[in-house]
Amino acid sequence: MFFQWTKKGINGEEPYKTFYEATQVAYAEAENALVQTIKNAAKTNWLPAAWLLERTHKDRYALTTKSEVSGPDGGPVEIVAIQQSILSKLSRIAADSNTIEVCPEPKS
Repeated sequence: MFFQWTKKGINGEEPYKTFYEATQVAYAEAENALVQTIKNAAKTNWLPAAWLLERTHKDRYALTTKSEVSGPDGGPVEIVAIQQSILSKLSRIAADSNTIEVCPEPKS
């Protein structure tokens, strides 16, 4: 029901519009109170400030992790070998069950 009322309020239908506007004010006040709580906690501990920066300025403060995947000795990952292995296993399964049709292995 809440979302139906909200949708009607966004479309300007009364009394839903008044309800919608009141909920937006309440959300903004709640957000402000929570941010103020974090700011107050940051006066004695840097972690709340860091948390807030990570979430409000992601482009500058968010923690990022980069991962690199490589094959043997740092070389490229051999996708073809994996594909051939999977096709080979599927062919064995198909031979056992006679119910699965598998395309031929790709030519190198």
